[in-house]
Amino acid sequence: MKSSLSEIKEPSAEYARNKEIPTFFLGQQMLKGTIFDINESQIDPNTPTLFYSHPHGEIWVGDAIAWLRSLETESVDMIFADPPYNIKKAEWDTFESQEEYVEWSLLWIREAARALKPSGTLYICGFSEIIADLKLPASRFFKGCRWLIWHYKNKANLGSDWGRSHESILHFRKSKNFTFNIDDVRIPYGNHTLKYPEHPQAQTSQYGKGNGRKNTIWQPHPRGAKPRDVIEIPTTCNGMHEKTPHPTQKPEELLRKLVLASS
Repeated sequence: MKSSLSEIKEPSAEYARNKEIPTFFLGQQMLKGTIFDINESQIDPNTPTLFYSHPHGEIWVGDAIAWLRSLETESVDMIFADPPYNIKKAEWDTFESQEEYVEWSLLWIREAARALKPSGTLYICGFSEIIADLKLPASRFFKGCRWLIWHYKNKANLGSDWGRSHESILHFRKSKNFTFNIDDVRIPYGNHTLKYPEHPQAQTSQYGKGNGRKNTIWQPHPRGAKPRDVIEIPTTCNGMHEKTPHPTQKPEELLRKLVLASS
C-alpha cells in the first residue's frame, strides 16, 4: 500500500489554530473510523472501492466520474471538488492541452450537476488562470455562479515572480433556490463597523436610505457580519496535525466553512 492511501488521520485534540478543539466537538466523543486494506495495484479505477468508513462519511478510491455516475439523480446537497489543476506537478495532473483538460472537466461537472438536488451546490477549486476556462462552459448545467477567493498569507514566495497567495473557488448553484446558511458562516465585524451603533445613519449611508430610516440606530448581528467572497484562512503547513504530502491540500477550516454554508 502506498503512502497516499495511508495518510488518513483521525480527529484529534491537536489543532494547529489556537491549539483547541473546535466548539462543535466540545462535549462530544471523538469517533474513530475503519481503514480497509486495499492493494493499489489491483484497483480498477472504473469500479470505485471503499477505503475508509466513518460514522459521518466515507472515502472511496477510484475514478471520480465512475463514482459520480453511481449516485442517484438529485440526491446530493453539496459537492466540493478539488480536481487536477493541469499544472503538471504530478502524473495525474498532466493533460495534453488545456482544451483536453476542459473537455475532461465537463464530463465530471455534468455528472455532478445531475446528482445535485435542485437546492444543491458545486464548489470547484483551482488557480484563477486555469479554472477561468471552465466557468463559461460549465455554467450551462447551473443557474448561477459566484467567484470566491480563498486568500492565505502564510505561504512563502520561493520564486522570482509575484508570490501566489490565493486560489479561486467557483460556487455553482443548481437553481436560484440554492441552500445558503448565511448565519452559520458569519464573520467578525471590523472595528470601524462596530462604531456605527453609536450614532444615527448618515445621509449617504446605504443602511440609512429609505423612508423613515435616517434616524434608525444600526445594531450589529449577534453572530457577526455577513460573509464576503474573499475567505481568509491560512493554508496547511508543516507542523499542522492535518498536514499530508498532498501538493494542493485544502485546510479543514475551509471545508468546514463551505459545508456549513451549503448543506
